[in-house]
Amino acid sequence: IDCAFSHEVLGEAGRYFTPDSLPAMLNEVRRTPEMTSALRDRVRGRYQWEAVAEAYLRLAEGKPGTYCPTSRQSTPVAEVESVRSGELQRTASAAMMKKRGVMS
Repeated sequence: IDCAFSHEVLGEAGRYFTPDSLPAMLNEVRRTPEMTSALRDRVRGRYQWEAVAEAYLRLAEGKPGTYCPTSRQSTPVAEVESVRSGELQRTASAAMMKKRGVMS
């Protein structure tokens, strides 16, 4: 989606779309393996699940955001990409809550 978050994660490698232009954009990406590879590398290098979960938790707590996409202190998305979305969300939430002492 063409929004600030997508631009931050994907940068120049990204292809930005609206709901109406999504089918054409997906077909373009499928036909261009080097584009798929560039996007995958960009996301793996910048998008950190733990950092994003921590930033959302801080936001929910009314604290200032601290997300830094270039931070290498957390687990890269490549290490958890086989986890289904729902499991990932529960895992990230539980990890952040445990880290903060909210749950044991």
